[in-house]
Amino acid sequence: MNYFCSEKFDYAEIRLYDAFVASCCVATPHHVTLNDIKNHPVGFFNYPAIIAERQQMLSDQPVAGCAEACWNVEAAGAKSRRQRIGTDTKIYDSTVGIPKTVNLLISNTCNQTCVYCCKNLSSSWLNDVAKYGNYNIDGHSDRYNLTKQDQILFKINQSQLFNNKTSQQILQQLINAQDQIEELQITGGEPFLDNNLISILEQMSAVKTIKIYSGLNVNSARFAKMLEKIKDMSNVAVMVSAENLGMLHEFNRAGSKYDQWLTNFDLVS
Repeated sequence: MNYFCSEKFDYAEIRLYDAFVASCCVATPHHVTLNDIKNHPVGFFNYPAIIAERQQMLSDQPVAGCAEACWNVEAAGAKSRRQRIGTDTKIYDSTVGIPKTVNLLISNTCNQTCVYCCKNLSSSWLNDVAKYGNYNIDGHSDRYNLTKQDQILFKINQSQLFNNKTSQQILQQLINAQDQIEELQITGGEPFLDNNLISILEQMSAVKTIKIYSGLNVNSARFAKMLEKIKDMSNVAVMVSAENLGMLHEFNRAGSKYDQWLTNFDLVS
């Protein structure tokens, strides 16, 4: 059986605030250490665990962290994610490289608790679990149960998380490799609530395409000021995100205000 997926070789999802890196949006992430980063010029993408997984794929062996999203789906006779998006063709033969696409989560700062989100991607979700206790949902403890690391993250502010050594080393490697990165996606959290967004955009000007994904639940005065700073960046686009309208929008994205969403949508337009 072909167990290859090209995203393992050309895509990286980086949670800058806690140094977790994944090879796609559904693969099991790895925690990257400062030593991993220092041992390679693009260490956030070429650390030992990911190199071992790439070698497994080149040897047609199933990677355990991809089982739930792909191997189990295919074994049941359905099309997996890699088959749907066409990444199941072998186009790489090296276990090291530089990512073509990077999904960068600068921080988990977010004032929404969307029904499909979790404590790893939203500070409001993290606050919810810390305040009210674990959800204890079978198979989803990694999303809705507090860990010791979460308890530490809960007490550290955005600036401290951004300026820690590991975050800064990862960011510097991204900046150094930017001319070879085809697309940078900035997600979160809510990117426009991050005080470091503009600085990162200014330092990544060589990337061909930068897409900022926003749920628009941001103070409109702040949002307008930030848009003013990026409006002349020709490689930057704002990708607007929403699943519903009116009260249903506010249900899907608990903590959001639909009127504010409309105001900010007009600002983007």
